[in-house]
Amino acid sequence: MQGADQPFYLIIIGGLVLLLAYSVLLYHRSEFYNRQFRARYFKLIETANTYLFEYDVKEDELRLSLPCARLLHLPQVIPKYLKGHFQASDPEAAKGLEYIDTAMKLQSGSRQLRIERQDKSLGVFKVYSETFNESGSKPVYIMGLFADVTTEFLQQEKWATRAQIDGLTKVYNAGTCRQQLSDVISSFEGTSSAAFIILDVDHFKMVNDKLGHQTGDRVLQVLARTLKSTLRQTDFIGRLGGDEFCIYLGRVPSREFVAGLCARLNGAVTRAMAEEKIGMDITVSIGAGLHKAGENFKQVYERADQALYEAKEAGRNTFAVRGE
Repeated sequence: MQGADQPFYLIIIGGLVLLLAYSVLLYHRSEFYNRQFRARYFKLIETANTYLFEYDVKEDELRLSLPCARLLHLPQVIPKYLKGHFQASDPEAAKGLEYIDTAMKLQSGSRQLRIERQDKSLGVFKVYSETFNESGSKPVYIMGLFADVTTEFLQQEKWATRAQIDGLTKVYNAGTCRQQLSDVISSFEGTSSAAFIILDVDHFKMVNDKLGHQTGDRVLQVLARTLKSTLRQTDFIGRLGGDEFCIYLGRVPSREFVAGLCARLNGAVTRAMAEEKIGMDITVSIGAGLHKAGENFKQVYERADQALYEAKEAGRNTFAVRGE
């Protein structure tokens, strides 16, 4: 290289060194600002009582907002997270680590978890997680959020329950009866029997015409309440429409057992109506159909309906049982 060319190359080399130094400075300044931004972001998140966590892949460090740390019973900063240097000192902290691990594995999307809050109430939390990569495909940060959706969850459950329950009598409505019982009956297995029972109010039209529809509604409410108090909590009770109610008993021991239950129901309803002083004697007619595996809802319903017709033909305020 000739002496005259050396200054030119020295200028180029010097320029490259300055450019590199400036790039390093920008990188560190960017890292500084990123950390400052995330620190301010976490502070803002804490004031909103949001449960946020961040995992720094390079540093192997887990950071949690204060509400998140309190919720999961963990420290706000856990260094060497994947290396397992932090040992949970109690079962609640160990469970908190499981929740974080579940969230980290999401990578993207969400999942619903039930977590005990600090006041010992059980909350429903939706967990979101997202992985942030460098310009290539190397992950840099994993950020996640535990969103308390308990109120929304309970509201949805309330709406679902309303859709299933008859508003007047508080037993299952007609649509739910047909849908659930169709599934239960079609999937019934084994050699034992089950029972489907239909009952309705004797001369219910006369009750409405003579005493009014408000009294008629009261009769239906008393009937539903009596069925609930006479039957087990596990027995299915529904209103098929008007004054027609149904009961489903899984795996009954015998035909005599079903007949005895129907007799008790006749007596219980008559006594309950008398105690209410409705203004006239109120009784019910009952039809029970036994069924075994391999039948569908239509077949079972028709058998019980035929038994109900027999009870009405026999003078009402009685019952009939069909099937073996």
